[in-house]
Amino acid sequence: MTLDVIDPAPYLDVLEERFGMPRAAFDDYLVFRSSTKRLSIVRRDVVLPERPAPRTVGMPFYKTKSKYPRLTTSAALKFGHLARRNTIELSREETMELIQEGEIRLSPEKASGPEGTGYVLPFYEGHVLTIAFFRVEPDGGGLLVGAVPKTWRQALFAR
Repeated sequence: MTLDVIDPAPYLDVLEERFGMPRAAFDDYLVFRSSTKRLSIVRRDVVLPERPAPRTVGMPFYKTKSKYPRLTTSAALKFGHLARRNTIELSREETMELIQEGEIRLSPEKASGPEGTGYVLPFYEGHVLTIAFFRVEPDGGGLLVGAVPKTWRQALFAR
């Protein structure tokens, strides 16, 4: 298997601008095109076996066809702690609502943190929860729509 390694600079620039993630944090990784819509990431020192040939390599990292900069959920969980901008600290109640319902409405005070419409990283007690789309509402509040995969939500709340 050969990796379609790309120059990650344009994507890392966007992550640095939107989330304040330092580009140097990704120096130990290769970014490659894993599909027409997605980039994946793998450590530079990875050694791929010749046989059996791997079916997949690395972790889905970045969705390239999104209007707004968009890490995958996996990448948000792995690298989200690096973010210094466009993060929102949620209460326990807000966290549960986001995970259970998939979205929450934010007060104008809480909605004042993000820099406009786009993806943000919600945290609970300092831990990244997911990646979420944030939109400012007419009343000054905000709508936060989480990207917690439905199957993960169902597994978390299965009886």
